[in-house]
Amino acid sequence: MRIAVLLALALSSPALAWEPNGVASVDARLSELREAWQGKDPGAVLQDKIKRARQKQRPAWVDHKAWYIEEKNRRLYFGVGASSKISAATLDSADFSGVEGRAGGPSALDWYFDPAASVLYALIVDERQ
Repeated sequence: MRIAVLLALALSSPALAWEPNGVASVDARLSELREAWQGKDPGAVLQDKIKRARQKQRPAWVDHKAWYIEEKNRRLYFGVGASSKISAATLDSADFSGVEGRAGGPSALDWYFDPAASVLYALIVDERQ
């Protein structure tokens, strides 16, 4: 019983801030996201992204616009996107049933919802040679 309570608390608490600190960390993050979303419909994936956006601490990447990491023969470009003002209630009540998935384009690695500013941020990564 105690384990079930601890597990429920861990799953319901806000996500920890994630920071890209190298190519390997980005690869690990992409792998973790693919595994977490395997078999889920696009609406469930969007709900998971919003859950991940509710982080305890503001990630450092939110304060950047664009940068890159280069290791050996790989270069990863990062960009931060921000939504217009959106309330927490809107995020909580959003209905993602019937949402269509869209392939292609750069991958998002992390999300952060700033409740004080009512802004949703996304960290995007793109690999180019």
